[in-house]
Amino acid sequence: MKKYANAVLLLLVTLSWGSREFLSQTMGGPPLRNGKEGIASGQATVKGAIPGGVLPVASLPKGALQVQEGQFIVTDSRPLEVVAQLLSMKLGVPIAYEDAAWASDRDVMRAADARGGQGVTSLNNPRGPVGPRGGSVDVNIPMSKSVNPSETALNVIQAALNSHRGHKNPGDFKLVRFGEGEFSIVAERAENAAGVLVNQLSPLDVRISFPEAERTLSETVEVIFQSVRNSGGIPITEFASQFQGFKKPRLRFGASNEIARDVLEKAFRRPGGSKYSWSLRYDPQIKSYLFFLVGIQVEVPIPGGSAGLRPLSWPK
Repeated sequence: MKKYANAVLLLLVTLSWGSREFLSQTMGGPPLRNGKEGIASGQATVKGAIPGGVLPVASLPKGALQVQEGQFIVTDSRPLEVVAQLLSMKLGVPIAYEDAAWASDRDVMRAADARGGQGVTSLNNPRGPVGPRGGSVDVNIPMSKSVNPSETALNVIQAALNSHRGHKNPGDFKLVRFGEGEFSIVAERAENAAGVLVNQLSPLDVRISFPEAERTLSETVEVIFQSVRNSGGIPITEFASQFQGFKKPRLRFGASNEIARDVLEKAFRRPGGSKYSWSLRYDPQIKSYLFFLVGIQVEVPIPGGSAGLRPLSWPK
């Protein structure tokens, strides 16, 4: 029991550095309120942007800096995670992020050593929790509207991955295309504890099976992650509060030797439902992944010359 309590305490401390902030940011789009999708409390909105409604005002993800029109520099402990957020917003395409299992001392750092990270230390942990060292990535987004946003996203993401390598940031990542024009930026190689570059296997790359049954979405996600663990994948921890708005409907769902990523995507893709992606963050201290659900919103022009964010939905 003491070991379990310590693990929970460590998880909460880790969340105070980046993950908790990330959760509050990403769960705002589209946010859940009283079990329904809506505008997050305290989020800036513009009236008249949509008939009979409001849109949250668009702002760049934290860590993204616009250099000039269509050109951005992203600097963060997980720059490709921010790239996924930025491109999802600009292109209206679901783009997920799946971390490396960080193990090398050259790839990680203490929060106190990161710029702005001094506030997450404690008496018991004076240098704060461990996280990836990160770096910078250059992003160039075409200014002309594309008739095929998925193809545009593919080219822009691939260029960002090349920039990631060019900046010699920790880890090597690949682009995975799946579902209905969706993408995930997935760790492919990273150094192990001995400093040797080794292949990575995302927990969502393992094949899983579980019997078809009627479940809520929250129950389905729990079964998917338990199946990942049973298949030898690194454990994934999800936060139940993310799924409070998915109590209904109950759907019949199962999997038979399918890639976990594909199963997860199908669970979230509901006719007429909001589009989602996710961020899978590895915590080197508890040696587990943390799952964050991300609502997809696209930047749209609004009266006055600024931009708003419109939640995207699947066709009915």
